[in-house]
Amino acid sequence: MAMNSYAKCLLLGLVALPALVGLGACGSSPNTTPLSVDGGGPGGSVATGGASTAGGGTSATGGTSATGGTSVTGGTGVTVGGVPTGGNTCTTSGDCTPPRGYCHSGSATCVECLASANCGDGRVCQLGPQTCVQSCTSSTDCSGAASACDTSSGICVECTGDTDCDGTRSVCNASQQCVQCLATSDCEGATPACETTSQTCVECLTNPDCGDGLVCDSGQCICENCSDCGGAQCDVAFETCTDASCECRGGTELCRDQCSDTQNDPKNCGVCDEKCGKMEICTAGDCVCRPGLDLCDADCFDFQSDADHCGDCTTVCGDGGRCDGGQCLSGDAGAECSEGLTACGAGGGKTHCVNVATSNAHCGRCDRECSEERVCVEGECRKYKPAAPCIACPCTAVCDELVNDAGCCEGPNGNPICVERGICP
Repeated sequence: MAMNSYAKCLLLGLVALPALVGLGACGSSPNTTPLSVDGGGPGGSVATGGASTAGGGTSATGGTSATGGTSVTGGTGVTVGGVPTGGNTCTTSGDCTPPRGYCHSGSATCVECLASANCGDGRVCQLGPQTCVQSCTSSTDCSGAASACDTSSGICVECTGDTDCDGTRSVCNASQQCVQCLATSDCEGATPACETTSQTCVECLTNPDCGDGLVCDSGQCICENCSDCGGAQCDVAFETCTDASCECRGGTELCRDQCSDTQNDPKNCGVCDEKCGKMEICTAGDCVCRPGLDLCDADCFDFQSDADHCGDCTTVCGDGGRCDGGQCLSGDAGAECSEGLTACGAGGGKTHCVNVATSNAHCGRCDRECSEERVCVEGECRKYKPAAPCIACPCTAVCDELVNDAGCCEGPNGNPICVERGICP
């Protein structure tokens, strides 16, 4: 295999001993299948520094651990310990500007809302991430990744119980996200143990779970040294030795001489070489709309800014009108988009009011789209990759190989990703 070389194995061995932690047991720090993002970004946190898997646990120093997954919507900060992070720091709301115009005292960061009164009609404030989301009275009001209605809060979520989950993620956690497990009783077969930090079923938690000559690494039983597998020199970040040959670690498969996470890789989604569209991500092997976008027919649109799909799939703003915050506004002379948004032209003299700092369709400027393997962070299209086989940040060894100058972030579906320049989206 092209990845196998003595020099690479020796180098990764030096990196991996102190740093391998899961997207399971890897090295650098996207919120539970790993993606690699070069540079990290606002609205997230980068974990750098050592990580240990002894005893099956995963600890990250110098970063923020992601537990249970955090919902990410269109560039809003993530939630850590029950409070949002990633916005500008503040002491009062006077320090904040739209679309994050309110100061959250618990985290001292600017957020989109403190209460539902801060959101427009038909929207409520989701506590934790402090973002305005579509309200609901039943699941018929919900769609996409958040297809279940939590009637107690009036918010669309991924799940309200295990019956809303299926496939490889069949358990609903406390954050109302579908995960693989909450306890070992949820796991079976080749992955009988639950790694509770990432809420993922794994082969092992500690060395005694493995046979003679094997150690537990990133939730997998592997040869302690490459030479123990008949002399093969494997890329230890992605491969394990099996019957004297190097094979991709669990959760990945070989695509064009590289081990790829086909459940989360937008360039190999479901199967090798199956690409998602620019406005899509890969989740559970299927291409779905990116966070903050909704599906209309076969395309994904931002209901908050798209003048031809303003608030829903069918609402088209009139000639000269603009879509601002999901509402069509008239094109009065001198009218401008809300503070923090940029006016981008649409057909019929209409205007999209866009946050170019986070929009993958208008990143940094109105005419720039990010490709399927890039995400808009601070107005720049930055490369990202799933951090598999690592299952929890910081995933240093994996991210260092996948993306230049990468940091580990929690991805939109809760799995770790490597992002260029370490700033989380």
